[in-house]
Amino acid sequence: MELENKITLSSIWKAQIRQVAARNPRLAQKMWRQRKIYFDQYAQAYQALSQLPRRSRRKLLRTLGSSLAGAALLLALGLAQPARAALITVDGVVCTLAEAIDSANRVSMIIRR
Repeated sequence: MELENKITLSSIWKAQIRQVAARNPRLAQKMWRQRKIYFDQYAQAYQALSQLPRRSRRKLLRTLGSSLAGAALLLALGLAQPARAALITVDGVVCTLAEAIDSANRVSMIIRR
């Protein structure tokens, strides 16, 4: 990361910490104590979000009701994690719904032959 970008991101990061401190001082203190870990995650999330196509980025930010910096902070804190498939039990086997559908499709193809 270029030094100029890192300085800019650092100032945006500090502004986000101040906003968090206004609502949740304990969280802000934890973030500040572990700033090396959280800042690196924040910088990666910020860059990834800023590289999205403009239309996609704007839609995501409207959905979150947040700024780019706020969304990056959520990702850095792990609060906006991608959805994961729930596990289900089919015939005594634990799997995801997608795996169950895939298996059923394969079985039906074998039966048709």
